[in-house]
Amino acid sequence: MSHDHQPVYFIQACEWFIKTYGMSAEIRQWEEMRVFSEIPFLPYLKNLSAADLYVNKHWSWSNGTSDLRLYIKGEQELSLFLLSHNLS
Repeated sequence: MSHDHQPVYFIQACEWFIKTYGMSAEIRQWEEMRVFSEIPFLPYLKNLSAADLYVNKHWSWSNGTSDLRLYIKGEQELSLFLLSHNLS
């Protein structure tokens, strides 16, 4: 995998995770939603946790300007990804 193709591979990996586990949120947005949903003076969020609704607990990503990262829950998700791409 060459450095020139990392954004393409990153997008392909994100597509695989979306197809496999469903949509998720970017890790910084997830953190903001989690903090926002804990504000006590927002009673309408008590029954509706933004973090639980919009964040997939299997995976997330970070698309910083200098690095692209996928965050996955654990070994099971990593193993499935590797086996699906013959990388094990």
